[in-house]
Amino acid sequence: MAKGTKHISHGIKVNDDQQVYIKCLDEVPVNATLANGEVVIYLDEGANELKFKAKYSNGNVSIGTLSIS
Repeated sequence: MAKGTKHISHGIKVNDDQQVYIKCLDEVPVNATLANGEVVIYLDEGANELKFKAKYSNGNVSIGTLSIS
């Protein structure tokens, strides 16, 4: 791969050191926007948490959190 930061898609980039950067929104995604089997990552700045919302094949949605303070 050529030198310099590469943008894979909107909000994702990889630099020459193979570090991956992901832009996370600070708003809760609506459950209906997730397809079964998808996961979305978002940032809760007020709670200092990185959140993961996953939609299972049966349509159930779960949220996991990671404290980042």
